[in-house]
Amino acid sequence: MHSCQSVIYCICMRMIPEILFKDSHTLGAGMLQRVAHERWGTAGPVERIFNNRWFIACVRAGAATVQRDDQAPCQLRPPAVLVMTQPSRYRLDISQPVDLWIVVAEGERADVLLEHHLCGLPPVTTVPDMTLAEDISGLLRVAREGGPWMDARCDLLVEAMVLGLRTRLMQVMPRPQDGSLACYARIKDVADRQACHLANVTAWAAACGIDRSHLSRLVRRHAGRTAIAYLNERKLQTAADLLLDSADAIGAIASAVGYADPFTFSKAFRRRFGMAPRRYRQRW
Repeated sequence: MHSCQSVIYCICMRMIPEILFKDSHTLGAGMLQRVAHERWGTAGPVERIFNNRWFIACVRAGAATVQRDDQAPCQLRPPAVLVMTQPSRYRLDISQPVDLWIVVAEGERADVLLEHHLCGLPPVTTVPDMTLAEDISGLLRVAREGGPWMDARCDLLVEAMVLGLRTRLMQVMPRPQDGSLACYARIKDVADRQACHLANVTAWAAACGIDRSHLSRLVRRHAGRTAIAYLNERKLQTAADLLLDSADAIGAIASAVGYADPFTFSKAFRRRFGMAPRRYRQRW
């Protein structure tokens, strides 16, 4: 089997491309949230705000470009695998109808799997791959069949595709020779575990035992964003989890993730998720 996986949930569309064909299945358990084969008509630019981190799709027909606000456009032509690794606003411009095979995954197991195998990818990456659509069509067949073991079977297929994608990435992407990826992995681990207790980037660098400017350069290089933006993202993601998983007051959650002022927290949360913390809790 070969490459795939992802995590991304679209919470907002400014424009919507014409859906020419859609075979989509939503699942409620396991790592796989949604698997789909879709064909989108020409439209552009389409702006999407993706809420979670990972989105992977195989382009088997058509032509399009995808662009994050601070990056150059990335060309999508078959056979291409598109991997997006950062929550952000993306602009999609479809010049020829595109045939997309998509996998959406979520949850702690998916996060651990993807972080382990795809750590260090830039925010937008494309890789040539001929087999991903076949892997996703296998997931579609399992989803259609259903049954008591469907989620477990889908999880095994997702894991196999992730390993395949990692192998393909290692074949086509240059590997850093300066040890920066290993250092970034340590930096990221500290942020993932301690973000709520880190007041600023200086404290983050001190916790990692490296210079602040060196940390900032590595985060920009491997995560495609500023260090403070990355740190704030981790705090807000933790806050979102606490809103759903606990009954704590919003002020208490703000304090727990490092915001002294609940108003400042609510403003940052609204900017990140498109809604106030209270509405986020009620909606989900």
